[in-house]
Amino acid sequence: FDVVPREIVPKAVAYNVMGNSSMRVLGPAIAGFLIAAIGAAGNFFIQGILYLGSGLLAFLVVFPPKKPKEGKISAWGELKEGFRYVAKDRTTRLLMTITSIQYFLLVPVFNTLFPVYAKDIFEVGPEGLGLMFTFVGVGGVIGAWSASQLMRFDRVGLIQSGAMLIYCTALVGLALSPNFYLALAMCGLAGGAEMVNSVNNQTMLQLSAPPEMRGRVVSLIQLNPALIASGSLIAGSLGDFLGAPGACMVVSAASAALILVLLMVSPHLRSLRLSKYR
Repeated sequence: FDVVPREIVPKAVAYNVMGNSSMRVLGPAIAGFLIAAIGAAGNFFIQGILYLGSGLLAFLVVFPPKKPKEGKISAWGELKEGFRYVAKDRTTRLLMTITSIQYFLLVPVFNTLFPVYAKDIFEVGPEGLGLMFTFVGVGGVIGAWSASQLMRFDRVGLIQSGAMLIYCTALVGLALSPNFYLALAMCGLAGGAEMVNSVNNQTMLQLSAPPEMRGRVVSLIQLNPALIASGSLIAGSLGDFLGAPGACMVVSAASAALILVLLMVSPHLRSLRLSKYR
């Protein structure tokens, strides 16, 4: 909101997510060549140089001047204010609930269960595992672009709910795939649905929050990695008891059930519109 006009925030978020998704494809591939050529230590050295470069580039971004805040609040105090706002505001609370379902139940499948699929179910080894992640990344790029186009439609609550249900369906399709090629297609569909929901969700979180709370709300998105870590424990435990396909079926069914319950009990989700916050 400090660097782009409000009316193009949805596209800016989509491009940002698209960039991250692109790196899911290019990053591991480039790293593989670097490790083969100069070893793991050399690869990490180059990554460090690139991080330094990105940090220096951030200094080139020009932000408009802001008025200093009256009074000082500690970082912990600001975090608590952010949580209080999320609990009080129904739009933010609803959006955070949807993203929590995605990152706690569905996203952990990628890191936790994909290696099991590659090694034990499809027996395709590290190369096949790389292909599964690549298809997720390719689907993510297409999904991010699709999300930018879907911003033409006003009913973002229904778009997010539909993307979540497609995500669940793709993981069920992965669990039931009779061959590796169909599994790859399901990986791509899952990656695309994830990005459609992520772009819509992050856009709405930023557009709906008042200026004084926007930074704190956006900072709460950074808790998603913690949700992934916690969800990975659940996915891994389910995988031990039910196998990777069984674990996929359980988390997908649970996520779909939660989204359908939200749709039934929350008229606000069914009527959530982008135009109200533009």
